[in-house]
Amino acid sequence: MCSRWPGSSEQPELQPLLKVLSPEPVLAASVARLVRRVADHWGGTFADVVRLAVPPRHAISESAARPERPEPEPGVMSGVLAEYPGGTRFLAGLAAGDPLRALWNPVPVHGRAGDWAGGILDAVGAALSAGRGALVVVPDADALAVIERRCEDAFGAGSFTTLSADLGPAARYRNFLAASRGDVRLVLGTRSAVFAPVANLGLIVVWDEGNDAFAEPRAPYPHARDVAALRASSEHCGLLMAGFGRTAEAQALAERGWLVPLAHDARTTRALAPAVRIAADHERALERDPDARAARLPHDVFAVIRAGLASGPVLLQVPRAG
Repeated sequence: MCSRWPGSSEQPELQPLLKVLSPEPVLAASVARLVRRVADHWGGTFADVVRLAVPPRHAISESAARPERPEPEPGVMSGVLAEYPGGTRFLAGLAAGDPLRALWNPVPVHGRAGDWAGGILDAVGAALSAGRGALVVVPDADALAVIERRCEDAFGAGSFTTLSADLGPAARYRNFLAASRGDVRLVLGTRSAVFAPVANLGLIVVWDEGNDAFAEPRAPYPHARDVAALRASSEHCGLLMAGFGRTAEAQALAERGWLVPLAHDARTTRALAPAVRIAADHERALERDPDARAARLPHDVFAVIRAGLASGPVLLQVPRAG
């Protein structure tokens, strides 16, 4: 095995460059550094990672007229994130341009306390008010549709762009150019959008950070959550990891102090969240209903169903047919 200096080539003489396909700069210096870090971190090559960061070229999109993109106008914040311990300080830091990093776990409830999109928009609005850019990464098309609709209401239509494989090659490359040219300061997208070339990046948001869809199925298999952490550290920008649950990886970052938790204590969470009770979870219940260990629906479950039917419909959700 022979070692070579960085930047050297195995070929003693390189062929001259004959043609430039496009004058469009699609790989920003900050993104190139991130690609290099991701390749080194996961033991891959620069070429393997850069194909995740830069979508395939669509020549017609480069020559097409650039539409007018209004500046995002943050309206009144929802106040969801400020109701969590440390949320007000986090928002104030983002508005001041500080690279704060937080781990937010909203209460899993249908209501204001569980309005995950509202909390994300609060953080995005704070970063935009500081004149910085923002990047929101979600796991799937459903979550992207929700956050896109909320951003239209909060910041105005056309003030942001989306990046997703579902858009198709033309629309995806056109939206990518809007970010790389600096036409927009807010980018929403799925897994590969974590590499989006947002200028003057002030905040990265990763919603549902433990979702399996964030794991890249192609070599070198980076995870969008970890890529966002690498990017936040290299570009000195804010970071908000969020989700109804908390992964072991995120918890490890919180225990090291690298992420500051934004979450209610256990008592407040129990008061806000719906009650969850496991059927036949104590010995007395098992003595009253000995067949509960093997039954698909123990007696206690039937009692709950009967009580619920007295006031309205009851939904039963099972993992499989049968």
